Amino acid sequence: KPHHTVWGVTTQKGEPSVLSERPIEKVLTTGVQFFNTTTTTDTYYERKNMGTFPVLTTVTPVILHDKTVGVVESFRDITIDKKVDEAKSEFISIASHQLKTPPTAIKLLTERLLGSKMGELNDEQKEYLSDIHSSNQRMIELVTALSNVSRIELGGVTVQTKDLDSLSLLKDVLVELTPLAEKKGIHVTTSFQEPSLLLPLDETLFRVLVTNLTT
Repeated sequence: KPHHTVWGVTTQKGEPSVLSERPIEKVLTTGVQFFNTTTTTDTYYERKNMGTFPVLTTVTPVILHDKTVGVVESFRDITIDKKVDEAKSEFISIASHQLKTPPTAIKLLTERLLGSKMGELNDEQKEYLSDIHSSNQRMIELVTALSNVSRIELGGVTVQTKDLDSLSLLKDVLVELTPLAEKKGIHVTTSFQEPSLLLPLDETLFRVLVTNLTT
C-alpha cells in the first residue's frame, strides 16, 4: 500500500499534511535523511480512534545501487515534552512582565532627577545618573528580549536588523560589565584590527549575545 494510506499525518491545527511535506515522502523523493530535534515540530500522527499526537521523527533512506528503494523511520511521541515547553513559555512570559515594572520605575525617577525636577545637580552627579539611566535602559531591553523567548517556538519573534557598528556596541557592553569584572578581580581589555565594523544587527539581541558570552 502507499505509505500515506496506512496512517494519517496532520499538522498541529489538525489539517491533513500535504503529501510532499511528509517526512517519508521527502526522503523517498530526495534520498536525503530527514530528522527533527525540537518540539516545534508540526508533524502529528493519528491514533486509531484516539486523536493525534506530536512526533519527533528520523527517516533514513535505504540505498541500493545508488537508488532509494525504501526508508526506515523511527519516531517518538513528544506530547509531554510539548506540555513542558508550553508551561515554560508561560512562566517566562509572566515573569518577564513582572520584571519590567521595577526598571521602568527607576527609569522615570532618574529622568526626573536628570531633568532637575528635584534641584540642580553638579556634573559628577549628572554623570553617575546618566550611567544609571543608560544601564537601566539596557535592563529594560533585556527583559523585553526575555519576553520574546516565550514566543520563539511559536514563530512570533521578529528580528529587526539595521546596519550598526558592531565594535562600538561590543565596547559599550564591556564598559557596562566592567564593574562586575572588577568585583571578580578581572581586568578587561579590547583589541580590534579595524576601528569599526558595520553589520546588519538587531541591537538588543546582539547585546544579549555578547553579555551571555562574557559573563
